[in-house]
Amino acid sequence: MKIKRKIIKIDEAKCDGCGVCVPSCAEGAIQIIDESQARR
Repeated sequence: MKIKRKIIKIDEAKCDGCGVCVPSCAEGAIQIIDESQARR
C-alpha cells in the first residue's frame, strides 16, 4: 500500500527560522540555512 502525503508550502512571510518544522518533515525536505546563503 502506497501512502500519499499532502504537499505543504511554507509561508516565507510568516517563517521566523525557528526550525520547529524541520524534524516534523517526513521527507527530510526542510532545512534551515545560513541567511548569507539564502536566495534573495
